[in-house]
Amino acid sequence: MEAIIEKIKLEKEPRILIVSDIHGNLDLFKKLLKKANYNDKEDYLFILGDFVEKGPYSLDTLHYVMELNETKNCYVLKGNCEIIFQNIYERNNEDDFDYFRCNEHTLLHEMCKKCSIDLTSNITLNETMKKLKIEFSKEYDFLESLPTIIETDDYVFTHAGIPNIESFDAKDYLRINEFNNIASRQKKMTIVGHYPSVNYSKSYLNYKPHFNYSKNVISIDGGNIVKSAGQLNMLIINKNDISTTYIDNLPKFQVKDDQIVNNQDSFIINYPFTQVEILEDLGEFKLCRSLHNNRTLKIPSKFIYKKGNETHTYDTTNYKHTVYVGDTVSLYYKTSKLSLVKFQGVLGWIKNELIF
Repeated sequence: MEAIIEKIKLEKEPRILIVSDIHGNLDLFKKLLKKANYNDKEDYLFILGDFVEKGPYSLDTLHYVMELNETKNCYVLKGNCEIIFQNIYERNNEDDFDYFRCNEHTLLHEMCKKCSIDLTSNITLNETMKKLKIEFSKEYDFLESLPTIIETDDYVFTHAGIPNIESFDAKDYLRINEFNNIASRQKKMTIVGHYPSVNYSKSYLNYKPHFNYSKNVISIDGGNIVKSAGQLNMLIINKNDISTTYIDNLPKFQVKDDQIVNNQDSFIINYPFTQVEILEDLGEFKLCRSLHNNRTLKIPSKFIYKKGNETHTYDTTNYKHTVYVGDTVSLYYKTSKLSLVKFQGVLGWIKNELIF
């Protein structure tokens, strides 16, 4: 699959909105556009791929993105989730077909449901694709046409990054993990999604876009759908000003009292270094040692899971928020005394009495 590079000229000093990794979360995407006061006649909108798969409304999201793409200044790029569907559509890949059979939140699964195709039956891949190619030819043509890279005078937009070695294969641009860590310095500001920005966090779990000015890279994937505490981020470029906004589906609470703390000893355990050793079972929590940095942390017992013979944890932290009366927080997890909440895109603990 050949990489498609598109070069465009932007009108003088437009407002540019960039979003990535919607993952079939259509309701959240619409709310984010509304929050940003998106104007399809004046603003530029860039969607950096992975707008389907994993979430509940891939087909509806695809149709909505196709509608947006009809407007003058909306540009949609291909992500690795879009080529998953293309691969099965073009190559009749049996392994991918088995994956779709077992996973409800996929584009192909939703298409089959729309066409009354029973994936639990003995229907073959060839029979399935024959029906879908008739019903969804416009959708396939749209996905196939999407560019891999869009370049302007000042910016480069792509799903996962730019490989260090020149390549004409689209897959090499769509599946780069940790681009912020492995990239060389880019000539133009390069804006990517694909890899949740919280994975770059060092001392606290920050889901907002990650700015790496030393390499000229901004990673905007907020872990929407992929992370339980994830959010859908938007980067907003308005003349020379760059700002961010986000939205999530977590329940909101208003803080009733101040909490002022010192976080000198705070640290996190996050992907990909999630393996731990359980030292003591404390009931709601387990005292664990991180195998990555040898530090110990009380982790909610429900965050611990097995991966073969290994013990792992979902992203966790001992960071505590400083918050004041009237602040709004998003509740992620509640224990008997403490709540793990997101405040301004950062996950941390507060006392329950502050919001309950």
